[in-house]
Amino acid sequence: CYSCIDGYAIARQERAAQRAAGLIVDGVQYGEVKPSSFAQVLAWLAPEPGDVFVDVGSGTGRAVLTAAALYSLGGALGIEIQPELHTCAKSAHAKFDWSAAATSKERVQFCLEDGLATGAAWPVAASLVFCTTTCFTDEMLASFTSLAASLRPGARVAITTRGFKGAPFEFMHSA
Repeated sequence: CYSCIDGYAIARQERAAQRAAGLIVDGVQYGEVKPSSFAQVLAWLAPEPGDVFVDVGSGTGRAVLTAAALYSLGGALGIEIQPELHTCAKSAHAKFDWSAAATSKERVQFCLEDGLATGAAWPVAASLVFCTTTCFTDEMLASFTSLAASLRPGARVAITTRGFKGAPFEFMHSA
């Protein structure tokens, strides 16, 4: 379902359009996970049946669809702020071969919203969270950390590059 989706080109077009409109968004940078590599990240998170997976900054949805394909989840949610990337994720969701997926299509959703906004709803249900923090500004990392701190006990979070600072989290793995 991703053979004709170039997330990098779409993200470049989105940024160019934003700049042309005078909007500069620091800390938002597109990147993709490779399903085979991301499967290892998921294994480190140790998903259990019924867990709810959330990808904050889900791009074209690869991490969400990989989690749904491999594990029997109570739900999987991708949150993306860039409209065209969100549209691609919805398209991939519609084209995905759900016949062998461990999670049903109906339990997988993609939302177009700011996953770092104060009062974001994702921490209420999430038990597994993935977020690429590589290019986050200090303010973005602080927002994500604050939201993640409100997760229920036992929730697991996988972040990349920039870790939590001064937050009440137990460090479990580094690669």
